[in-house]
Amino acid sequence: MKTTSGAPVIRNEDGALTGWVYVDMAGRDIGSYVVDAKKAVEEAGAKLEFSIDQDSGKTIVKVMDSATNEVIRQIPSEELVTLAKNMTKMEGMLISQKA
Repeated sequence: MKTTSGAPVIRNEDGALTGWVYVDMAGRDIGSYVVDAKKAVEEAGAKLEFSIDQDSGKTIVKVMDSATNEVIRQIPSEELVTLAKNMTKMEGMLISQKA
């Protein structure tokens, strides 16, 4: 695993600058990549927590401070997860009303 710098990306996600991570999985299985990614993040003083959202089935990744267990960043954000859930509920209501 290596980190390389590229052109900066400026996007608005709650007013925070964001960056993109591209993962080249050629010749690797996902399990070994996750182990290496966790190790790299731990060396930076943080840890990764992976979970599955029960309602949507989507993968949630949290970057957490190792010392305080404070969530530094969640991907996707809690707001986006809530928005997706609400959109799914509204879609269901629209389909029910059309039937």
